[in-house]
Amino acid sequence: IYMSSQIEISKNKRLDLVNSYILSNYHEEIDLSKLASMASMSKYHFHRKFSERFGVSVIKYIRRIRLAAAASALVESDLAIKAISDSAQYKDLESFYRAFKAEYGCPPSEYRKQCGWATAAVKEFI
Repeated sequence: IYMSSQIEISKNKRLDLVNSYILSNYHEEIDLSKLASMASMSKYHFHRKFSERFGVSVIKYIRRIRLAAAASALVESDLAIKAISDSAQYKDLESFYRAFKAEYGCPPSEYRKQCGWATAAVKEFI
């Protein structure tokens, strides 16, 4: 039993290392194979363990972090929405608008004008 719990602690530490990497590099393209390798796990095992540890898939987790950073940039800067979309790693503006609206309930332009009150909650996530 002791050995089994030590293995789980070690896996959690490796997943925490991956999490730190994601938080430091979310603005860049992130290779999921590299994340699995950082955690010393197969891709399948990594996806399963990451979801167990953080409650969402790694892809959804990265998307949420990027959208949270975009929401913060919308309120705290005058950057064009296209520039914010690019920094959130979206290939086109339409995909960014759709993902942003799904996450925050309003499109980025409206969020910038009216929904900025949620910025404090967003900063907590980042």
